[in-house]
Amino acid sequence: MPAGGDCYVLKSVLHNWPDDTARRIVRLCRDAVGAGGALLVVERLIPEPNEGADVKYTDLNTFVGPGSFERDAEEWRALLQAGGFRMERVTLVGAFGGFVVIEGAPA
Repeated sequence: MPAGGDCYVLKSVLHNWPDDTARRIVRLCRDAVGAGGALLVVERLIPEPNEGADVKYTDLNTFVGPGSFERDAEEWRALLQAGGFRMERVTLVGAFGGFVVIEGAPA
């Protein structure tokens, strides 16, 4: 990971990995980013119960395939925190597919 960047972007990366490996990836970003930098994670967000069947279907496929899972907002918060970031905000980027941008700042 090249050091000193202002912003690191991970799109559709972390959902492929279980928590321990995803934490290591986030920690590598934290070690590389400058004090005023940011981490942008573009992933799907597991919605509330009885909502977002398409994302939950992807969650099932992710579990069966690489053995990982999609995460809800609290799981993303915990993952970023464990990797040295604090979750600043979550922004929906499109109604279809459940993709969001999760903004993390160095903790």
